[in-house]
Amino acid sequence: DLERRLGVRPVPGGSHPGWGTRNALVSLGAGRYLEVLAPDPEQPEPEGGRPFGLGAGDPPRLLTWAVRRRDPTAYVLRAREWSVPFGPVRDGRRVRPDGTVLSWRLALPHPPPEGGVIPFPIEWTGRAHPCEDLPEACVLERFQGLHPDPGRIAEVLVALGVSLHVEPASGAGLRARIRGPAGTLEL
Repeated sequence: DLERRLGVRPVPGGSHPGWGTRNALVSLGAGRYLEVLAPDPEQPEPEGGRPFGLGAGDPPRLLTWAVRRRDPTAYVLRAREWSVPFGPVRDGRRVRPDGTVLSWRLALPHPPPEGGVIPFPIEWTGRAHPCEDLPEACVLERFQGLHPDPGRIAEVLVALGVSLHVEPASGAGLRARIRGPAGTLEL
C-alpha cells in the first residue's frame, strides 16, 4: 500500500527476535524514518504479547513515535512525574538482511500514552542506525499531535524536552503528511 501511494518500496529491516515482530522502513530525510511494524509469522506470540499489543489482523495506522535519548531511563522517570506510564527500559536488537546488527534500548508503552502523542524514548547503542542506506525519496512535510487538552500535553512535552505542535481535537492521536515520488500520503 505504501509503495503504491508513495512510489517508494519500504526496505525490509528484519525480524525482532523474541518480540514477535518484523519491520520495513521508509526514509523521511534528516535521520527520520517511518517504521512499518507487523507480526512476524516465523516467530511465536511472545509471552505478554507483541509491542503495542500488535495483532495479526490489525489495520494499518499511525500508532506512535519515538524520540532519541541518551538516557531512556531518565526520560521514563521524568515522564512518570507527569503520570505518563512507560514500561521498563529494555534492550533490543535485530539483524538487517545485509548482516548489520542494530541494537538499542527503549521503553515501550502499552497502550501508547495519550493516543501516541507522547513519544517513547530510544537510544541507539550500536554503531549502525536504521536510516543508513535507506533511499531518501520521501519527505515528512507535517507531523503533529491531536488531543482534547493540547495545553496540558504541551506542558508534558516541554518537561520531556520534546518539540511537537499539538492541535485541539475530540480524540488523541497523530497526523502526518509524507510526500513521495508518486504522491502525498496523509496518515
